[in-house]
Amino acid sequence: MISQSNVFLSGILCFFEKDTCVNIYISEKLSYTDFLAWMKFFSGKTKKEFEDMAKTNEYMEEAYSALLELSADDRKRLEYEAREKALKDYNSQMESAFKRGKEQGERCGEKRGIEKTRKIFRLHMQGKGPEEIAGICEMAVQEVEWVLSEE
Repeated sequence: MISQSNVFLSGILCFFEKDTCVNIYISEKLSYTDFLAWMKFFSGKTKKEFEDMAKTNEYMEEAYSALLELSADDRKRLEYEAREKALKDYNSQMESAFKRGKEQGERCGEKRGIEKTRKIFRLHMQGKGPEEIAGICEMAVQEVEWVLSEE
């Protein structure tokens, strides 16, 4: 728990709006009350809440002005939306490629498994033992025995 007597911050307060960092220099120490006010400011939900909080402190007013400026800038908003769309498209393409690769890998593995199983049975029908089959097929003896037990 934060003690009311040990919250003192100074320096640059930075927040992000649409991937743009807005810096506000705070030259004085923040009290616990001021710290809580900033936390409330950053969790604001409506324009009215931001306006009310901006009226209480010059730094919050500066932060609110920066937020308004960023929000009003159509070019930055469009750039942000384009980045978001590109990111969603990329993630969708990656997910689709992963799914196709997985399906292709499963088909390939299934085909190899069938081929190897046929080879094991063919060698077994020729009278070869599990150890010899394992050597020819480059498999563990236990795997060959397992395949043969599934007849």
